[in-house]
Amino acid sequence: LGFVIADGYIEKNSNRICFNNSIDDLEIIEKIRAEIAPNSKLYYSNKQTGAIKRKEQVTLRFTNKTISELLLSKYDITNAKTFNEHYKFNFDQLPKELIPHFIRGYFDGDGSVSYKEKTENKQLFFNFSFIFNSKLFAEQFADIFKNKFNIVPIIYTIEGKTCNYYTLRFNCNRNRQSKIKEIYNWLYK
Repeated sequence: LGFVIADGYIEKNSNRICFNNSIDDLEIIEKIRAEIAPNSKLYYSNKQTGAIKRKEQVTLRFTNKTISELLLSKYDITNAKTFNEHYKFNFDQLPKELIPHFIRGYFDGDGSVSYKEKTENKQLFFNFSFIFNSKLFAEQFADIFKNKFNIVPIIYTIEGKTCNYYTLRFNCNRNRQSKIKEIYNWLYK
């Protein structure tokens, strides 16, 4: 569900669920296809419209009225959620034990881990972040991490070509390695 919110959409006026992702996400798309729509075809393209350099894309589309109606009615997943700056997720709909799985799915779609090496002591400096189109949704994630791990969330507003988007990062400098390990274990146990 988290991955669907990050990288999926429902085509307008149809029951077609779609994913259009970078070829880097091929393994995830193949797993979704194997579990939900094994007879669906994968489409490959290399559209460069509006990009300086974009990787090859893979698209999975399948039609399922039950899933699309559930995604629309219960979770408000539409074809234009990129421009829904007021999107919020009702976390009360998920059992608490599924929240790490939801966040991991969202992270697979719109999260990243970065690192840099500090030259003076050759230590690796890790950070993780999420990208959102809705500041309200970013704030929901920030609150979860703040309450669960006692870390300070920082939300940056970035002016994009077609809309603003938000990057959520965390300030946990004093005990960064142990916090990242704690978060990793929570997401992937």
